[in-house]
Amino acid sequence: ISEPIVEFGESTTWFENEYTDFEQFYNLQIPPLRQTLIPPYCYEDGLSQAHNGRSRVVISNKAVAMHIRVIPLSRRVHSSLLQKSMSEDSHSDFLQIGRALNLSEDDDDLENVFETISSLLLAIDKKGNAMIESTGLAGGSCVKGVVAENGEVYVPSSGVASEEVSGYKEYETLKRRICNTNSCSTDRNDNLEEDDVALKIWSDLQGSAKAGFQAGCSSGPLCEESIRGVLVVLEGVEISLEAKYANSEKSYVQSKPVTGGMTVA
Repeated sequence: ISEPIVEFGESTTWFENEYTDFEQFYNLQIPPLRQTLIPPYCYEDGLSQAHNGRSRVVISNKAVAMHIRVIPLSRRVHSSLLQKSMSEDSHSDFLQIGRALNLSEDDDDLENVFETISSLLLAIDKKGNAMIESTGLAGGSCVKGVVAENGEVYVPSSGVASEEVSGYKEYETLKRRICNTNSCSTDRNDNLEEDDVALKIWSDLQGSAKAGFQAGCSSGPLCEESIRGVLVVLEGVEISLEAKYANSEKSYVQSKPVTGGMTVA
C-alpha cells in the first residue's frame, strides 16, 4: 500500500466564543452532539458528558479520573514552543490561547502568556501537538484525593442519585475549582491532607500521561490517522485513596495500583 499523496490527520477547531469569555464559555449550555450519543463510547462517563472540548476520563480500575480539554494549536505556536522562543507571527495565536485558558489577568500580557505556557508544557511531538497542565493542576489546587469505601473515584451510576455515589463530593469540588474564573491562581489553602498525598502520586503518574499522549497522537482515534494541531490541557485529576492507621496515626495511600505503562485518555 502506497503512502497517501497528501498527509492528513484528526484535529480540532475553536468553539464559538471559546477564547473571548472564559466564564461564559465554560458554563455554556448546548445540546450534546449527535455522535456523542451513539455507542460505542466511554462506558463510565459516556461521551454525552463531554462538554465543549472537555471530557472526564476514568482510567485504570477506576483508580484515577482525569479532566481533559483540547483546543487548537497553530503551527506557529507549536514551532515557538519547540524552539523555546516566540516568533513574531505567533503573537496573536498565543494571546488567543491565553484568553481561552485564562492564563493572565491582563489579556495583552504576551510575555507572561508565553512564559506560562512554556512552564506548563509536559510533552510536545513533531506533528504539531503538545500537552500542558492547567495552572490549577500544576499548582496542586486541582488535584483531589478521593477516600471512598469502594476504593474508586466517582463514576455515574444509572438509577442511583449522584449524591449517593462515593466520590461525588470530591468530583463536584474539583469541577468548581476548574471552572473558577480566577484559574490563574494556584491557591492551595483549601487542600486537605489527602489532596497533598494525591498530588505526590500525580507527580509519579506524569510519565505515564506523557507516554499516553505520544502514543495517542501518533495512532489517532481511528485507522492510525495521526492527530495534528491539538493542544491537550490536563485540567484536573482525582485519585482514589484509602486510610491506613499505625500507632494511632492516620496516613493515606493509593487504594488501587494504576496498571500499565501509559495513560491514554
